[in-house]
Amino acid sequence: MKKLAIALLLISSVCMTTTINAQNLSTAEDVLNAYYKAIGGKKALLNIKDLSWKGASGGNGASFPAVGTYKVPFKQVITSSTPQGQVVYKFICDGKDATMLIGSNKVPMSRAVMDRYILTLQMMPELCLADRGVKTTFAGKESVEGKEAYKLTHTMPDGSTWHTYYDTQTGLKVKLYVPGQSVGEINLYADYRDVNGIKLPFVLYPGTGTLKIESYQLNTGISDDEFVIK
Repeated sequence: MKKLAIALLLISSVCMTTTINAQNLSTAEDVLNAYYKAIGGKKALLNIKDLSWKGASGGNGASFPAVGTYKVPFKQVITSSTPQGQVVYKFICDGKDATMLIGSNKVPMSRAVMDRYILTLQMMPELCLADRGVKTTFAGKESVEGKEAYKLTHTMPDGSTWHTYYDTQTGLKVKLYVPGQSVGEINLYADYRDVNGIKLPFVLYPGTGTLKIESYQLNTGISDDEFVIK
């Protein structure tokens, strides 16, 4: 079940591409601006008030229905179930607090770990990092799946860090790496497609297995009742 849970995560954050050339950038601000431009423009991204997707996760021939729902600011629910409908993984955040279940077992989280999950499991955390006291710095270039990418380091108020990577040719986010995070530690993003003028990834590779998105919906008026922690 842990592998299945890892295979879900997402979406964080999420997104990108056009034919822009994002080469030879040297600051975190420039890399993020190229990313926003690649996926539809920062103004259009800020107009997204809620987002949902449905798909399937798995590997080795197994397939588990999965759904994700997000609402500004920070509300989110990610769920995966067996084909028979039994929930095997669920992460829910009401905007302030979060709970993670693997099967029927609640995963213990300190406040610092919870705050990190709330951000790293977002579809587009880049838009709200500064609001949560996260410092983002440029960390050079690295190869991701054989292609050159810019590396950004994000530092939480407690000093913990994670990294995101953006293709130098397209501006696309191609990788998320959260050292030591038990769920969603590594995620690769691929198969970006246009959804109402925004580029979103339809395939994610979270270290084990694959999450394939079947469809996205934007700004459908999702109720706050969807994010109540029980």
